[in-house]
Amino acid sequence: MTSQRRYSCITCARRKVKCDKLSPCSSCSKSQVACIYRDPVPSQRHRKRVTQRDLLAKIQELETILHSNRIPFEALDNSWISSHWEERVAQSPQIHADSVETATTTEVSPQAQFRVNLSQSTHNLLGEQTVAARLWSELPEVLKTPPILRLKQADEEAGNNPTHDDNDLQEPSLFIPTHISITVGQLELHPDPKHAFKLWQIFADNVNPLIKIIHAPTLQEKILEAAWTPESTAKPLEATMFAVYALAVASMKPASCIHLFGEGKQLLVNRYRVGALRALSITDLLSTRDMEVLQALTLVLMIDPQSELSITAVALAMRIAHKLGLHHAGKDAHMPFFEQEMQVRLWWCIRGFNSRARRGMGLLSTIDDLGDVRLPMNVNDADLHPLMEKPPAVQHTAATEMVYCLMKYDLWNYVRKSSRFSGDPNPREKAAQLATSTSVESMAVKREMLGHVTYMLQERYLAYLDQSIPLHQLSIALAGLTVHNQRFSMFHPRHQPERGRNMSQADQDLIFESSIKLLELNRDLRQTNFSINLVDHMACKTPVDALVYMASELRQRISGHLVDTAWILLEELFNEQSMTLPGEHKFYAALADLILQAWAARRRTLEDARDIVPTFIKKLQETSEAVDDMPGPASAMENLQAGFMGDLMDDESLSWTYWNDLLQL
Repeated sequence: MTSQRRYSCITCARRKVKCDKLSPCSSCSKSQVACIYRDPVPSQRHRKRVTQRDLLAKIQELETILHSNRIPFEALDNSWISSHWEERVAQSPQIHADSVETATTTEVSPQAQFRVNLSQSTHNLLGEQTVAARLWSELPEVLKTPPILRLKQADEEAGNNPTHDDNDLQEPSLFIPTHISITVGQLELHPDPKHAFKLWQIFADNVNPLIKIIHAPTLQEKILEAAWTPESTAKPLEATMFAVYALAVASMKPASCIHLFGEGKQLLVNRYRVGALRALSITDLLSTRDMEVLQALTLVLMIDPQSELSITAVALAMRIAHKLGLHHAGKDAHMPFFEQEMQVRLWWCIRGFNSRARRGMGLLSTIDDLGDVRLPMNVNDADLHPLMEKPPAVQHTAATEMVYCLMKYDLWNYVRKSSRFSGDPNPREKAAQLATSTSVESMAVKREMLGHVTYMLQERYLAYLDQSIPLHQLSIALAGLTVHNQRFSMFHPRHQPERGRNMSQADQDLIFESSIKLLELNRDLRQTNFSINLVDHMACKTPVDALVYMASELRQRISGHLVDTAWILLEELFNEQSMTLPGEHKFYAALADLILQAWAARRRTLEDARDIVPTFIKKLQETSEAVDDMPGPASAMENLQAGFMGDLMDDESLSWTYWNDLLQL
């Protein structure tokens, strides 16, 4: 009679197969090898003694998490851990005490006070700061860290904050294959085949038209086949599949995810993203020369383009692209045309992604970043075939599936090839300098350039677009955002001679119209069915500069079609977004006062019509009255009334220097 053992035999353990733990086991009997059982060596690791410091540090970390998620809790009073730095800080004089004062009367915690003192002590140890750094350190926090680089959508926090319903999904590294130690297996992350097909359809409709770095007919065939046999799928294709699933889910509304798949949106995005990262982590990323791996990596980075991972790892994608020679794609006469075209598409996508990441970090794009790669061809995926050796015989003049991507790339190509910038190592920097120049000569150049860009977009693209087609509608919005954004920026009062003091009425009308168009297009953009993550970079969530200018102009523009549209936009913005914040918020307080002045001017013209005060105006008035009734000593709000309102009540044009400094845009 065979007895069952507690552990697997040595042979099964080495082969990593299931052992039935009999003596001998079935596997060894079948293979006719000796079945040997050996008890595992007891672990020699000793549990590290948890010190009071460790416990208090963990408590502080957990309190921080609770506080960031706005969960009420009773803080541990004695969670401050002493440090040898305290003695050193105590010996240093307090520096720039005024720079850390706040308008609130809340007592500063020992931890916060220590961080302040530590930064001051470090200042002494490192020597004198530069003048710019010293001036920056003396700014109030509302200017150093503006809370409104853009206006948040009401559902943004709830929709974008990651949830951790699946505790077994730990995010792996791109370079370290940690999937072995994770409870949830890779195969368990794959969706059902029927869901895989649905996710592919969503990707093809909502995501693929915005990136066009894969050949849809070819990838569709691969995914639908691999969905039934995921255990035998190659890792590059598996990473691509998971990235496609995650991108599809990220483009959906939360309610649609629950309706179609029975699970929450963020949970599904996290699951498929982890699956993609796991697959990528064992594809030799640092030494790969595989085009499919680079495509998969690029798709993974687009799941959340603004994440720290994506912004950092796009540099890796650029280096892999350089190793593959994508910055010279399309020049190898011996390479089949299909491969050339897919390389060209991928290069332009990665280069644009990298440019946005550099711009977000304050780095400039050089002429080398643009490369010398031709634009992708204006063809549909149906016109291409993997075995294609030569270009298609017929190339389209009208719009194709590539219209959105081509329009974006062509705008970059204009900067690269423009006679005004082609000889400059940093063409975008030169273009930016021209846009902000206030000389009389530059104004004529601005008008000429804007005319060229408008004509190019109209002749090459807009003339062939149909507003009823969703992709065409999005492309029209992109063209409008480009033109109106450049017009607004170039002819803004701060970029006019003498700060706009002698600006013509025609220019004022032009900028006012552009500010309204920018807000309208941004509103329409937020309502698109395409993946919002991939169109977000086209413009701010709400162009605050345009909002401020429009509100300022409404103090003197009291009637007309554009004025009516402006007030509709204001009401929509206030209804959709949290703009009626507490009075101590300097920007919102100043903006509220500006809008209330504009309403006072408009109401005088509407009195005969027995107008009703809009709800958002009532809320602004209530907030303003609450601020006026706030007790306490002189604070930032009194400075706001004295300094800010002085500018807003002036008979001269609005102080755009002040607004620019306040917004830090």
